[in-house]
Amino acid sequence: MQKSTNKFILKSRPSGEVSPDNFELYVAPFELESVITGDGIAEVIDSKSEKFKSEDLLVGILPWQEYAVIDPKKVEKIIPDENIIEGFEKLPTAFIGLFQGENIGKQLVKV
Repeated sequence: MQKSTNKFILKSRPSGEVSPDNFELYVAPFELESVITGDGIAEVIDSKSEKFKSEDLLVGILPWQEYAVIDPKKVEKIIPDENIIEGFEKLPTAFIGLFQGENIGKQLVKV
């Protein structure tokens, strides 16, 4: 996986406190006939890394393509919030909560 090509360039010497006005962001142009990379989210299909398993979601600077081999050191695992409701009888409550914004992330019903 390629590293990010974003660079912060010192535009002017700060006089006093440093501010964002002292910098500019440079993004290198994309090369023709090469895979574009950028911020992305990926789903693990298969992994030889102990850090990730199938169906994990990852975030990082990724190649924009359907399938890719990703260096595990250059991505982070997305850990969704889990909302667990206990009891089969509370299944309707959990389902209605999905539409009322009561559960953000992954909704689980433990039976």
